[in-house]
Amino acid sequence: MELEQLYKSYKDYKCKIEGKSENSVNQYIYRIQDFIKYNNIKNVDDLLSMTSNNVKLWLSSLADNGNAERSRNTKLTAVKEIYKYLDEDLKMKVDTDIQRIPFAKVPKRESKCLSSEDVKDLIDFIRDSRTRTAVAIIFQTGVRFCELIQITCTDIERGYADIIGKGNKERTIWFDLWVQEIARKYINGKRRKIVEKQKVNTDILMISDWGNVILRENLEKSMKKWAKDFNEYPLTKGRLEWWEHFSPHKLRHSFASYQFEQGVDAATVRDSMGHSNLANTNNYSHSTQNRVKMAMLGQKAKENHEDMELIKKLLADKDLLSKVKEMIGEDNKDE
Repeated sequence: MELEQLYKSYKDYKCKIEGKSENSVNQYIYRIQDFIKYNNIKNVDDLLSMTSNNVKLWLSSLADNGNAERSRNTKLTAVKEIYKYLDEDLKMKVDTDIQRIPFAKVPKRESKCLSSEDVKDLIDFIRDSRTRTAVAIIFQTGVRFCELIQITCTDIERGYADIIGKGNKERTIWFDLWVQEIARKYINGKRRKIVEKQKVNTDILMISDWGNVILRENLEKSMKKWAKDFNEYPLTKGRLEWWEHFSPHKLRHSFASYQFEQGVDAATVRDSMGHSNLANTNNYSHSTQNRVKMAMLGQKAKENHEDMELIKKLLADKDLLSKVKEMIGEDNKDE
């Protein structure tokens, strides 16, 4: 079997059997190819001849070249996955010690997240209507970039959009009135001029100056530009010192944290963000980690337990129980 055949069969298995997104699998293959290039692997037989020591040497070279722990772990995961596929699904002989290679310990990263007040002030500060619309939509709905570019002008007018997220999961998002107002100004202003100038016929909301769907790097570049200006403006100086890292993904963090601050339960935030489990949502909770912890550890069950204890105490006190019965009118069965 040639390597290209292996990539195709692996991709088909991941997408059609495991339900992974094509983009995610392509990223896996890209990282696997890095390992293959380093070891000068020409075919599947060469790949099968690799041992755990080969993988460790490759990881060491990545570290020497400045790859951070998270990056190395991501690449190691991809390599483990392809060898797992070769072993368990294609029944080929591989070095099973590869699966036992430990992941690098990752230092805890400082959370980069804007407060709701900072985001709203930033939205007011941004003068480019397209960037302003994107920031408003992401903060209010928590969409990913790949979901943002699915939204249409028609969706804005009707107040909601049906989008497809990671793993081909469908969900509906709703737009608040203030977000619709911001988007309409962009639609009737800058976007209309682009459509007329480029003579394009599209209902996609987020389009480039050329009339095509806007690229992630171009949107991020504009977001960083406005974040930098916001951070340097005298009245808001120092409120976004990590502007170089500002991106749609960081806005998703802000969306999640704001939802938790408002008392939204973790399961609802999970569904809003298109996550498959609470563990993923927990990565976005930042200063409100305790709310996710409460949900994961069954805080509701704890509350129910406390209610039962209260009922037991009530039943044990006959005088108090009699007064309660009188208050709620136990004998009035028809009410």
